[in-house]
This record gives sequence, structure tokens and C-alpha cells, in this order.
Amino acid sequence: MEKTRLEFIDRMKGIAILLVIVGHIIQFNNLDGGTNNKLFNLIYSFHMPLFFILSGYVASRGWDKIVNRLSFINFLWKKIYTLVLPLLTWTLFVGNYFFAQHFKAISIDDILNAFLYPGLWFLQILFEIQILFGFFCLLNHYLNKMGRLYISIILAGLIFILPVIGYLLIDKPHFMTLILFTLFFFMGSFISRYSNIEKFIMNKYVFASSLILFLVLAAHWSIHGNTIDDLLKVIISTVAFIALLHLTQQVKGTYYIIDSQIQLLGKESLAIYVMQFFLTSKILFVSEIAGSNLFIQFVLISVIAVSIAYLCVLTHRIFEKSNVLNFILYGKKQ
Repeated sequence: MEKTRLEFIDRMKGIAILLVIVGHIIQFNNLDGGTNNKLFNLIYSFHMPLFFILSGYVASRGWDKIVNRLSFINFLWKKIYTLVLPLLTWTLFVGNYFFAQHFKAISIDDILNAFLYPGLWFLQILFEIQILFGFFCLLNHYLNKMGRLYISIILAGLIFILPVIGYLLIDKPHFMTLILFTLFFFMGSFISRYSNIEKFIMNKYVFASSLILFLVLAAHWSIHGNTIDDLLKVIISTVAFIALLHLTQQVKGTYYIIDSQIQLLGKESLAIYVMQFFLTSKILFVSEIAGSNLFIQFVLISVIAVSIAYLCVLTHRIFEKSNVLNFILYGKKQ
């Protein structure tokens, strides 16, 4: 039986994956220096944290399912084939063999780099967070039978020690990224798990404050920033999620066609994510057509982004006709 989907989650995922495509088009076309582009910085101030918050929000359903070693192993195995398998397939095989003029033999270094420096870094970080989350669920099951919030926070703090140790002893950039996005993941999970937290952030005054904070702060964030910008990113991403949580739950049937398409892109966000990089990296003509006119740039990028998203969906629809390809490329079992 298929799990009941949360429509507002799919709406937010649909919006976020379109922003991923728009950001990459701006970057690859080097508009205003690429990463110096104001729209680029606005998007990158919250769109990937939003994905991790949403992942944590959905993952909260699994808090009570990891109760022993066997359930943890089953959980880990599912994450391997839903996250790691697509990461390896698209990194190692698609780029080297799909529509490639020259085939390249895959070396040990290629395999190692697929883990250490993956282009699809979101899947790698999410997998690592899921491992931490699995350990958290085990601890929570044995040490927090009553489900008390403060105990869950303490246990989550203990889990955070692991990436902090990695930051101190192994690789500062990677583990700093892991720490930051683990925070977003657990934030979403706690909001979903504890109704009092969600009830608080759904307050109309919290919504108004969050929307104002986002509009004020988002323009001041830079991808080339420092620790202050990391802290600012946490605030911006949090208020962006709260604002979108309100807005996406208020959508009515009047906009059914648009809403259904946004939800479609949200449901297909993984399929879009793994393929869009190959397409956006080939779109290098925006500045030639639009020149420096920001309005024309925006319209052109929007049209291209939506087209790429639907092309990715169409491609998935073709590949999913084969259970084997659907599993290898997208980690989906029939």
C-alpha cells in the first residue's frame, strides 16, 4: 500500500527543484559573474536547506519503525538503493556512456571520487544524515519510551557529536556541510513529530514575522560568505520554510492545474535532480539572447527551467517502464 503523500510537501519540493534548475542556469551562463548574481544568491540562501528540512519532515514517520538491529539494517539497505545507487549510476555511467561520443573506462579513482567529490552531493549528504538519523531513532526507542521532547533534543545533540568529531579530525569543509544540513533535517523531523512545535510555527503572527524576515535578510546573504553567513543561512532557511509551509497549505482548487503540475515536479524531484545537471550545463546561450536585460533573462530562464524539469519527468516515465532501469537509475522498486 502506497503511503499517503502530503500535498504541501510536494508543492514545496516542486518549487525547490525549479529553483535548483534556475540557479544552475545562472551559474553556467555566468550571469553577473554567476555566483555573484543577486537572484542566484537569493535562491542559494534557502533552497537546498529546504530540501533537507522537507526530508526530515517526511522521515519523522519512521521514528517508531527503527526499534532494533534488524530494522536499522533494513532501513540502511533501503537508503543505499534509493540514494547511493542513483548517485553512483548517474555519476559513473550516465556521463560516460549515455550519448557519449567516446567511452571512458571507469577506474578505481573514478569510483572513489564518486564518493568523495560527487556532483550529486545532495544524495551523499542525505545518505550520511539518514545513517545518523537511524542511530537517533534507535537511541530514542530505547531511552525515550514516553517520547519527551527534551530527551529527544538531548539524544539529537549526542548524534551531532559524530559529525563534529569528523569536522575536528578529518575534513572541515565536508563535515561543516554535514553539520549544517543535519541541523535542517532534524529541524524538519522535530517540527513534524511534535505537534506543539508545528502549531506554534503555524501561528499567523509567526508566518507574518517569518515572511518579513525572509524579505529583509535574503538579499544580504552571499555564497562566498563566512560563519556569519552560515548563521544567516540557518535563519533565512528556517523562515523561508515557515512561510512556504503556510502558503503551500493554503492552496485551493482555483489553481488546480498549476498546483497539480507543481506537485508533479515535487513527486519527481529526485528524477529531476539527478538529470538536470547534465542539461543545465549545456544551456550556455542565455546572455547571448537576452543580453543584459534582467526581465528577458528572467523570462528565458524560467521557460528553460520548466522545460528541463518536464524533460526529466518524461525521461523518467520512459525508463520506469523497465523495472531494472527504474531501480538502477532512480532507486525505485515496483
